[in-house]
Amino acid sequence: MKKLFLLGSILCILLSSSCKAGDSQKNVTVSGFMLNTYVSITLYETDNEELAKQALDICNEYEQLFSRTIPDSALSRLNNTKEAVDADESLYELIQTGIYYSDLTEGALDITIEPFISLWDISGTAPQVPDTQQIKALLPFVNYKHIQLTEENHTITLHNNASIDLGAIAKGYIADKIRKFLVDNGVTHGIIRLGGNILCINDKPDGSDFIIGIQKPFDEAAVPVLTLKIDDMSVVTSGTYERYFMENDRIYHHIIDPKTGIPSDSGLISVTIISEDSVAGDCLSTACLIMGEEKARKLLDSIDGVCGILIDEQMNITYSEGAAQFVR
Repeated sequence: MKKLFLLGSILCILLSSSCKAGDSQKNVTVSGFMLNTYVSITLYETDNEELAKQALDICNEYEQLFSRTIPDSALSRLNNTKEAVDADESLYELIQTGIYYSDLTEGALDITIEPFISLWDISGTAPQVPDTQQIKALLPFVNYKHIQLTEENHTITLHNNASIDLGAIAKGYIADKIRKFLVDNGVTHGIIRLGGNILCINDKPDGSDFIIGIQKPFDEAAVPVLTLKIDDMSVVTSGTYERYFMENDRIYHHIIDPKTGIPSDSGLISVTIISEDSVAGDCLSTACLIMGEEKARKLLDSIDGVCGILIDEQMNITYSEGAAQFVR
């Protein structure tokens, strides 16, 4: 059994989205490893490193709330309690967002996927294919409708032994919060990278677009299959090649279909969403990969301000309405 980690896709996006400011322009970059991925923030036309560090600290603050693996995080306490919990405002808002996109995608996205994430443990040191009976036993617990939100006092109750994992949506939410913080503090040009989530603040200082590459799936050299021109928008890619292991010459990746409890087998291996908000891209990239090409394209065409690029197992590339205009 061989475990392969996400690296190439991150580098492809980072290298392709880098921009050269003029020698007279100031800029600052801070980076770190958080949220189980590489994180970096670049601000242009400023040398305010302290502001950039404060933005980076936002990642750590939210990780302490949203991580299911940190024992004393707000999400861990909710999962362990199961009873009505007075939720942190941000956790309540993110779970509310997750339920919205779960409804929109008819359960292709389901934030109660945690039992299957723990069972497969694909990000762990020794993942293996679970027993079929183990998977079947967990299916009744995975249903976002088991989450009860009480708006009056912002409490969350988990019914039917449900447990939440926010890995499919948290990075997008956090990226949006970082952008708001930076814009509120006067930043006019920048780029936020949270793994496969890229969020641009306006354009480059010279008025040109950011250039962002989409990695060719399973290409260890991180070669872009195509590049995008992006101005003040979000680009989020989900792919079966990001985290996976092999057993008996078969690939088992980290994107679990909540309706089957096994890695998605929709025919799609990469979905890139272009949208105004990164949280929308995060939710829809995962859901569309699970839904498959036909349903995904129909869904994306029905949502204003959102479009997608779909890559299937034969490396065919399909665009939803409006996506082709961003291709360089």
